[in-house]
Amino acid sequence: MFPLKMLLSTLALTVLVGAAVETSTGDASGPVDQNNVTGGFLQTGEADIFFLIDQSGSIAPNEFHVMKNFIIAFLSTFRVGPQHVRVGVAKYSSSPNLEIDVTDHSRSETLEKAIKAIVQIGGLTNTGKGLTFMGPLFTKAEQSRGHKVPQFLVVITDGGSTDRVKIPAETLRAQGITVYAIGVRGAVEAELLEIASDPNRNFSVSDFDALNPIKDDIIRDIRSKEACKDVPSDLIFLTDSSSSIGADDFWKMKNFMISVIRKSDVGQNNTHVGVMQFSIQGQLQFPLNLHYSKQALITAIDGIQQLGGGTHTGGAISSVSQYFDAAYGGRPGIRQRLIVITDGESQDVVKGPAAALREKGVLIYAIGVGEANSNQLLEISGSPERMYSQRDFDALKGLESKIANELCDPGRGK
Repeated sequence: MFPLKMLLSTLALTVLVGAAVETSTGDASGPVDQNNVTGGFLQTGEADIFFLIDQSGSIAPNEFHVMKNFIIAFLSTFRVGPQHVRVGVAKYSSSPNLEIDVTDHSRSETLEKAIKAIVQIGGLTNTGKGLTFMGPLFTKAEQSRGHKVPQFLVVITDGGSTDRVKIPAETLRAQGITVYAIGVRGAVEAELLEIASDPNRNFSVSDFDALNPIKDDIIRDIRSKEACKDVPSDLIFLTDSSSSIGADDFWKMKNFMISVIRKSDVGQNNTHVGVMQFSIQGQLQFPLNLHYSKQALITAIDGIQQLGGGTHTGGAISSVSQYFDAAYGGRPGIRQRLIVITDGESQDVVKGPAAALREKGVLIYAIGVGEANSNQLLEISGSPERMYSQRDFDALKGLESKIANELCDPGRGK
């Protein structure tokens, strides 16, 4: 937990650094250091970000002030401007209202002043109304640009909603909006999950002083979507379906694949995904060129039935190689990745088949769960940087964002 004075000092320093960067470049659209980790990403990209903040009576004035500084801390990370990142703020209690539209400010300095001027009104916590209010704002934002850009909503609330949130949140996500839910103090965990849908975009903190560390998690997630943008790739999951995996664990493995897909830029001209499972023999579930939407992939993965039997990982790697070829829907001229997930030691040799696949240009990630053989995982991946040993299938959840970010990094692989 961060003391309030320390938090405010940290936030102030962040904003001052951001202002210094802008001053050195002359204006918000000037050149920037692309090697700057905190300011380099999204500097040339386009995105619209709205914050929807709770202003109900249960929030103290000093806490509302900390919440506004939390928003300000984001500004130094993004290149604010009409052709770059636009930021808006809405607040809600009994009723929602728009404080700052994404078209109102073209520079971070004036945007910061507008955020500081936001006044808390008080009232109830009608989060559902607030979410419903945001849909038309995002539609208007897209129309003002004249083309589609990544859209993000960050919701901050300190208590349980007095109305339903699930359907309004689902409607926003159906528009293609990525939603983050931050709950402070008395927020209801189940409601936060309904808002964000993805546990990795759902945050709970004990008080407003603890908000600041969440900023980096959200920024990393936004960065992963930008890194994936317009960088096509082929991705195949090769999953262990042997008898040693229980039904619940098999379900957790499918959820892991779904979560990585949700974080990827899936589409006919972007990332293609295939799935093959294996035990004694491999079985292709679907090739790279069958499903081009996230929902179609999720439905297909939900329907996968476990095979049972032994664990012949080497043979499965040899078999999956052909599905990266053009004849089977692969695109050999772009980045190609294989994620192998297994829970035990292979009963056949993995080193030769894996080396042959890597020589073909396919980058391999090896994920071992429970009793998986670490030496074999290294032989599969060819590098400790692409090898992961997890204690159990529950631990896969902590690996979802890391793997998605690895896959989205244009500097890795082809």
